[in-house]
Amino acid sequence: LPYPEWRRRLDVEDLALLKNVGFDFLRMPVDPIPFLSPKAGHLRERLLTSVLEGVRTINAAGLKAIVDLHPIPRGADRFAGVEELLRDGALFERYLDLVRDMGRTLAAEDPERVAFELMNEPVTGCEGAEGAAWDDQLGQLFAAARSSAPRTTLILSGACWGSASGLAALNPNTIPDENILWGFHSYDPFILTTQGALWAGDFIRYVTGIPYPPYEHKAELEAAVSKARARIRADAPFMRRSGMLDYLDEQIAGIDTKEELDAQM
Repeated sequence: LPYPEWRRRLDVEDLALLKNVGFDFLRMPVDPIPFLSPKAGHLRERLLTSVLEGVRTINAAGLKAIVDLHPIPRGADRFAGVEELLRDGALFERYLDLVRDMGRTLAAEDPERVAFELMNEPVTGCEGAEGAAWDDQLGQLFAAARSSAPRTTLILSGACWGSASGLAALNPNTIPDENILWGFHSYDPFILTTQGALWAGDFIRYVTGIPYPPYEHKAELEAAVSKARARIRADAPFMRRSGMLDYLDEQIAGIDTKEELDAQM
C-alpha cells in the first residue's frame, strides 16, 4: 500500500533526528487519487489505517503531524488531478466523502498534535471570478471534515494555489470555528525555496546549496552559484545553456539584500 510511502525509507530514529535538530512538526502529503479510484475501493479502510499509522509514527518521534490531502496534476497514470477534482461536481462529492472518512480516521487523535489539511493549493481563483467558487467549496470541505472530526485541528487556505492573496480574499467569518489554522504558500525567492527540485522545471535542478538567508552567507552563495554555472555548462542541453546562465544571474540579482528587506518592513 502506498501510504505513507516514506515509511519504506524512514523509521522512528530518522524522525528523531529531525526532532533533535529543531523541527517540531511534519506535513505528511497524502495523494487522494488512490482513495477515489474505483479499482481501490476494497482497500479504502486499509489505506486510511496506513495514514493513521504514519501519523502515530510521527507523534511517537515527538513531532506533531499534519495530514495534507495533496492532489497533484493529472498524469498519464492518473484519472484525475486537482483541476478535475475542483471542476467535476460528481468527483468533488467523492472527495468530500474522503474528507469525511479521513476526518473519522483522525478524530480520536490529540488536536494539539495532529492537524488535518483539507486540500493543498487549490488552483482556481487566480483570475478573480473563480474565487467565489472556492469559497463555496471550502465551506463544503469544512462542513464535511467537522461532521466526522468535531475536535480535530483543521488547516484551510485561500484560492489561487493557496497564495497569500487568495487567503486575504477569504472572509474568515464564514467558517464558524476557532480551531482553525489559516495557511498560505510562498516560494519567493524561487531559486532558494525550490533549489534542486526535479519537478520544478529544467533549470532549477542544477542549482543546489543556496544558503539561507543568502545575504548573511555571501561566500557560500558565491560558491553555490559557481557550482550551478559549472553544472549548467556541463550537463544542461546545449541550446538551453546560455538562457539558463542568464536566468541564474537574474534570479540571484533578484534576491533582496538585508537593507532592501529592512526598507520593506
